[in-house]
Amino acid sequence: ELYQEQQWEQLGQLFKKDLYRLHGLPPQSQLVVHLQAGLSALNTPASQQPESNREDPLSLPAFQRLAQGLPQAKHVHSKLLCS
Repeated sequence: ELYQEQQWEQLGQLFKKDLYRLHGLPPQSQLVVHLQAGLSALNTPASQQPESNREDPLSLPAFQRLAQGLPQAKHVHSKLLCS
């Protein structure tokens, strides 16, 4: 029981958690946090469709994985106002 693979995985996670806490680091990368904030603003029902715009970052599989579970934006069309 003590030498099972699952125990080693759990021990590794404990070491990682303590290392983050020791150095005052958040458990999730700040890059990922900022990317998710930006992607949640772009995450619309239209971006989930296969025929979505190729310039939409959410058309890339890597960004789709990051956007999983994020709330969807309330806007469907965006407008740029210049003054």
